[in-house]
Amino acid sequence: MNKRALLKKILSQLEAELESYSRAARAAHAEATDPQSKAENKYDTRGLEAAYLAGAQSRQAAETQNAIEAFQKLALKEFKAGEAIYSCLPLFHAVAAWLGVVPALINGGRIAFGPRFSPATYWDEVRRAKADLAHGIFSMVPILLKQPERPDDADQPARKFYFAQASEAFEARFNCRIIEVYGATETGIVTATPWDAPRKLLSCGKPNTDTFDMIIANERDEPVPAGTVGEV
Repeated sequence: MNKRALLKKILSQLEAELESYSRAARAAHAEATDPQSKAENKYDTRGLEAAYLAGAQSRQAAETQNAIEAFQKLALKEFKAGEAIYSCLPLFHAVAAWLGVVPALINGGRIAFGPRFSPATYWDEVRRAKADLAHGIFSMVPILLKQPERPDDADQPARKFYFAQASEAFEARFNCRIIEVYGATETGIVTATPWDAPRKLLSCGKPNTDTFDMIIANERDEPVPAGTVGEV
């Protein structure tokens, strides 16, 4: 599968949809503000309906623009056909959607969803999915570690847990490396710990230079020396 060609097609389709929504929003706005749309009586709702339509089309255009930006920031990883992601996170969560469904589609992999996070059955679900990567969030790590130990804890297929703060106890018990990232729904991944290379514990990784220019800055937005506290 040519991932970049597929990504280009997705972006082309989204850009066409954005143009369509934007054109419809402009037309609806023009109708809503046209003097001829002024209500002639209390039952005349033409202007109100046009204004409502303009707002809805504008929201669709904004959502499509957000999708375009997210796809533009998407880093293509090596993901072999047939490899699987397991997620128990809801689809409105960026990890499940943008870091689960989208990479599986683009990379020709699979994704399996659990109905909810259940500490007692989490790893059994990972096993059933034959997952190579398991989704999670920070609070799930201590919860999973508090579960009674089982002799098959390390006998599970996922070699990556994405994402949480690195925990040596978790990784040793479950034979699964934690990938730690820093970012937001609006930005995507800003920093991440290496996929396979050595990393520094208690670090949220290195900058995503494929997408961002990043510095650690002081209160005047000036770069600070290494080891100095600042803001991204």
